[in-house]
Amino acid sequence: MKIKKYNWKEKERTLLRCIKPGDIFFFENSPGEYYLGRIMAKSSLGHFAEIFANPVNNLDSIDIAAMQRVREPVILDSYSLFDRRAEGHWKIIASQEDYLTPVDEPVRFSYGAGPVRIKVDLLENEESITEEEAKSLPPYSPKGDFDVKEYLGIN
Repeated sequence: MKIKKYNWKEKERTLLRCIKPGDIFFFENSPGEYYLGRIMAKSSLGHFAEIFANPVNNLDSIDIAAMQRVREPVILDSYSLFDRRAEGHWKIIASQEDYLTPVDEPVRFSYGAGPVRIKVDLLENEESITEEEAKSLPPYSPKGDFDVKEYLGIN
């Protein structure tokens, strides 16, 4: 795993167009308690990301290879979180240069209403599904700071 660390302490924000798969970020839950995550793929709504379990207190000595995903990936409202920094304290601190979006990842989201439901995967491949199947999938919508923390049960 090839990690390139950024001088993130001096960087105010990351422009939306500069966010890419493999970027490693943190968000602050409470003062001195940080959760880490990795951008998995770009989405028309933001970015698909995985959040890692176990908060860290020191962002200078992190080992991404040893971290495990806490739950299913989420769709981040990356414009509000990283570019505008309109909510929470989120920053991209490194990039895994050899990261490849997992093509066989069984992560799916759904959108639509009534009998017209669509299933979307990490590569944004779409497929029609039934209303019943749509109920078992998370909604295809971006999450902000509060939403992510609530999803992880740390809010």
